[in-house]
Amino acid sequence: MAEQIRIGTSGWVYRHWQGLFYPANLPQKQWFAYYARSFDTVEINSTFYHLHNASVFEHWRQQAPDGFLYSIKASRIITHNQRLEGCQDTLETFLSRASLLGETLGPVADQTIRYGKSCYFCIAREITYFISSTIHCINPV
Repeated sequence: MAEQIRIGTSGWVYRHWQGLFYPANLPQKQWFAYYARSFDTVEINSTFYHLHNASVFEHWRQQAPDGFLYSIKASRIITHNQRLEGCQDTLETFLSRASLLGETLGPVADQTIRYGKSCYFCIAREITYFISSTIHCINPV
């Protein structure tokens, strides 16, 4: 597999971009299509805050042009509330929704809690536990 470098942003719905990036008269419902002409990837940060309905993921997949990838942020329930432990059910639900993105699903970003300099081993321990206990529910897309 060839290495790829993609350049995108952390979203596409920013009102202050209208008139700067988006033409001033472009309706918001056309912003993604316009965005996707300049970039081939975008981070979806809202998945960190709540789990979207299946129809939202399906809409994102359908609107993406060929070769476009979404990077979605893992749910804060998994990373902050459950701290990557005992989160198999939550993770499976999250990944089942994410899988609706099909071939447009790119990396899943994991924003862990900041522990401070003295506790980096805590992060390593939690990530090791997380990967070993949940690898069974991750399927290649």
